Amino acid sequence: MLKIITAEQQQELDKYSIENEPVLSIDLMERAAFKCSNFLNINTESGFVFHIFCGNGNNGGDGLAIARQLYHSGKSCLVYLLNEVGSENFNINLNRWKQLPSTSIIILKSVENFPVCSNKSIIVDALFGTGLNRTVEGIAASLIKHLNKQQGRRVSIDVPSGLFTNKVTTDLSNVFHASATITFHSMKESFLYAEYSTVAGNIFIADLKLNTEHERTLKSKKYFIDENDIVALIKPRLAAGHKGTFGHAYLLAGSEGMAGAAILASKAILRSGAGMVTVHTPSACLLPLQCSNPEVMVEKDDCETHITTFKITQKYDAIGVGPGIGTDPETANALKKLIQESNSAIVLDADAITILATNPTWISFLPKGSILTPHMGEFAKLAGNISDPFERINTLSNFAKKHNLFMLLKGQYSALACPDGAIYYNSSGNSGMATAGSGDVLTGIITGLLAQGYSPGVAAMAGMYLHGKAGDKAAITKSESAMIASDIIENL
Repeated sequence: MLKIITAEQQQELDKYSIENEPVLSIDLMERAAFKCSNFLNINTESGFVFHIFCGNGNNGGDGLAIARQLYHSGKSCLVYLLNEVGSENFNINLNRWKQLPSTSIIILKSVENFPVCSNKSIIVDALFGTGLNRTVEGIAASLIKHLNKQQGRRVSIDVPSGLFTNKVTTDLSNVFHASATITFHSMKESFLYAEYSTVAGNIFIADLKLNTEHERTLKSKKYFIDENDIVALIKPRLAAGHKGTFGHAYLLAGSEGMAGAAILASKAILRSGAGMVTVHTPSACLLPLQCSNPEVMVEKDDCETHITTFKITQKYDAIGVGPGIGTDPETANALKKLIQESNSAIVLDADAITILATNPTWISFLPKGSILTPHMGEFAKLAGNISDPFERINTLSNFAKKHNLFMLLKGQYSALACPDGAIYYNSSGNSGMATAGSGDVLTGIITGLLAQGYSPGVAAMAGMYLHGKAGDKAAITKSESAMIASDIIENL
């Protein structure tokens, strides 16, 4: 599990690794450059020219080392500088570049010197790194704006120049817009927010083998989860088990015209491994649900069009509520009653969250460890419209701590905020999952895991990742453009 650390903590970790590995600073830079040049070699076809733009700090030193390594592998490289004097490691790598035969340096003293790049160009941004603490200005800002208009692929080293990693970047016009970023050691927090994903592009993390013992001492409650983290959480399925062994889920879902939400969520419960599911739904949804999902038991509401009550006549192992239920006052009263009568965690999504937002005093009565899965708009109804993504994630965390809940904010990198203050960002998923019904599937997966005896935190984290992973698998065969929510279920 990757710990997300600040730029200052990254510098501290670098320093500690240099002193205790031990390794020279210039050799650690060489290691980082090798990770980048190897990536660029593997992912670039023949015939491309590398245009490498270097600042005069350590990020520029990385760029010069990358240029030299690409040169030795037979690539065509053009190096551009804003300044010929810089940090110690920059100066060392500049001298190493100058000693190579048939190489040159282009000093960009004015906008008239800026190059034109063709579609056969790889534009490598090594201008500014994570140490940047002020908005880019002057000729550097002009260069970034110019490069953003050029043809070719754009790759940033460690961080797109001009983007702050742990605070708000207000003007993205002065930020390099990368199609890919090769970042060192760990995910940078700003990459995880929708406001900045367009400038960071696809993220590739280069492991520099820094000192992991010291990293454990760095204070951070933010983590980036990957497949290995989730594999460790999944329990083996008992060979002698029966349907009761794997849990019975109770789902309140659907309203007139919204039977699909109940169908998707209930099918996802079963596909996630639960033994049984009973769906409480209005009679308008009864026939579509039974025809589409014969494995599901259905409990019919007294009302034709929407949920007005429910009948918990037996002990269920998990309860999910919200997909397609609408916001009728009678449905809201049923939700209030469910909250009052439930003794264990509930999974709440969609319309259930909207109802809670209009009745905020009910939130305090939710059972300990309940799981809410809002998208950005639904969270705004709960906590207000917060434009600052760093403030938004802090608000999400405070909300989870205050109410002893798990808050799963859905997005490109979904964020799970836990009652203990920890935040886990998801690494799986793709844009094809931005489709109707995808959230209903997530609700079903988490409810299904909860029914199987997973703790609320594990159910939410594993459900978040498995949902995205199934979406990634679906995209391989269906494409991101063509996939639909039921494709996610079929790939669980």
